[in-house]
Amino acid sequence: MEQLTFRILGSLELWHGGGAVDLTSQQRALLATLLLDANRAVPTDRLAESLWGENPPATAASRVRTLISDLRKICGTDRIRTVNRGYLARVRPGELDADVFTSTIDEARGAWTAGRLEDARTLFDTALGLWRGVPVPDPLGSSVSAEVSRLQESWRTAMEARAEVKLMLGLHAEVTCEMRRLAAEYPLCERPQALLMIALQRDGRLAEALEVYRDLHARFVDELGIEPSADLRDLNRKLLTEEPGPAIPAVRGTTPSAPTAPRSAAPGSDSAAPGSAAPGSVVRCSAPVRRRSPCLLPTDTDDFVGRTAEIETITAKLCGSAAAPPIAAIWGMPGMGKTALAVHVAHALRSRFPDGQLYASLRGTATCGSRRPAAVLAEFLRALGVESARIPESPDERAAMYRDRVTDRRVLVVLDDAREEPQVEPLLPGTSGCAVLVTSRGPLLGLPGVRAVRLDGLPDPDARALLGKIAGRERADAAPVAVGELLDACEGRPLAVRIAGGRLAMHPMADG
Repeated sequence: MEQLTFRILGSLELWHGGGAVDLTSQQRALLATLLLDANRAVPTDRLAESLWGENPPATAASRVRTLISDLRKICGTDRIRTVNRGYLARVRPGELDADVFTSTIDEARGAWTAGRLEDARTLFDTALGLWRGVPVPDPLGSSVSAEVSRLQESWRTAMEARAEVKLMLGLHAEVTCEMRRLAAEYPLCERPQALLMIALQRDGRLAEALEVYRDLHARFVDELGIEPSADLRDLNRKLLTEEPGPAIPAVRGTTPSAPTAPRSAAPGSDSAAPGSAAPGSVVRCSAPVRRRSPCLLPTDTDDFVGRTAEIETITAKLCGSAAAPPIAAIWGMPGMGKTALAVHVAHALRSRFPDGQLYASLRGTATCGSRRPAAVLAEFLRALGVESARIPESPDERAAMYRDRVTDRRVLVVLDDAREEPQVEPLLPGTSGCAVLVTSRGPLLGLPGVRAVRLDGLPDPDARALLGKIAGRERADAAPVAVGELLDACEGRPLAVRIAGGRLAMHPMADG
């Protein structure tokens, strides 16, 4: 096999022979999905979702095969193997930056265990330097979000581990700067806050360290209704009662745990972070502490047009006062843009639901079968900070835990492509601060208090505007008669207009 370099710790990059390889957007999405599960089989339906979202075309499987063929020409035929109902990307050691990151972190932990702190720090610096941003930020569908989250979690724990090593080396000012940024990004995670408190205390800034705890305590009480952990309370007590200096115990003591195997440790588990617990140490972000404000929404389209009346109706329903969670259902025939409208509205309302925006495709019209509510509940609970090991097996218990997690919070839940009411009902929050937006081919009138909004074809001015955005205004205006006939054939269906616009961009039309 030829030597290649794959980079997914940031935007996807493929390097060959010292230079970057240009890829189309679909090639990038397909390769990224394969690399997130490098050397493991990826089903064809997951690859299709990464390319077309939750509503792939009927020709998805054949188009995936064509793209796989293109990637084989670029990467080599031995790089992408056909396996049972899917494909596998073969990556050798040292070729994928995510694997290099994991192995270098393991080396850093080994150096830490041996007491070689300077070597450990250098190795942590090397590993963290591989990160260029959010892993593969291009939208790849909800099915790969767990792997992206795992990578981000491994970055956070590595940042914390490096901070502990730096504290042992006396680099308190550096730790202060790094942990301030990390604590701001993870405001309900205790470990960065604890490391920040210790760094400030050791840097002679006790008052600031105590202020960090006061702010965190208020945030926990206001947002979660709980106290910080006993470990963090104990650390605060020692800051209050002991003289400033090195007597305050370091987080987790001095002994890191054994290296963890790549692609196996669960985010937030004890095995994902170094050290055995020491008296007074803050050992992890426990399940309630990791409760965050997730956003699972797909990317909004930048060429959305029209639907003003529908947007106003949906917004009024979701943001109005009610004793129960308001529910709006967008319904209509295929190709009317139900998903695009739901995602567009959800992005517009993010500030109205600051505690999170959950999204799931229920695949109600998929030939492979619709999603079970229990599986969606597990996905939502993980997004809300519940560790996988804590998620109940019983669907009813999952639903109860989910309702408890969103109680007294303002969370928007978007359920795309629902088949019928029983598929939606277990996913409904229990309190009025939340709201639910559903898409379906039917109005779902059996849902409590639902406001059904029917989606028909776009009016001609909006259809023309959409065509112009996709094909370019100059080409859309060049042949008004032919374009008018084309739009008539589309019958206002946004999907049909998009397909026509793509073809028009490649093959201009002429009247007569």
